[in-house]
Amino acid sequence: MSKLFYGYYMAIFESTQRILGGVNMDNYDLIFSLGKKILEGNQLTFDEALSLTTIEESDIPILLGVANKIREKFTGSYVDTCQILNARSGNCTEDCKFCAQSAHHDVEVDVYPL
Repeated sequence: MSKLFYGYYMAIFESTQRILGGVNMDNYDLIFSLGKKILEGNQLTFDEALSLTTIEESDIPILLGVANKIREKFTGSYVDTCQILNARSGNCTEDCKFCAQSAHHDVEVDVYPL
């Protein structure tokens, strides 16, 4: 575990212990070990990813913090935005994973030129 990552982990642990007087470390260990695995360039197995769905609701901010570190490492802080226009109807050059207008996805939309 990197010193920075470990320091972040311990700061959260210590502040939680002060507030609650003790804490179950199982969720923290799970979140941080899987986060470290991804930051080192490895992929999670299906079962590992599924195990994250069992964490307690109060630990979701920790999961979000680790997810943000992963996002920063692999995509940086750059945000690309675009506007959805019907004129692009299925021919948009952007590769948004969520959008049916993208020409990069095989969806059943009528495609027509401008």
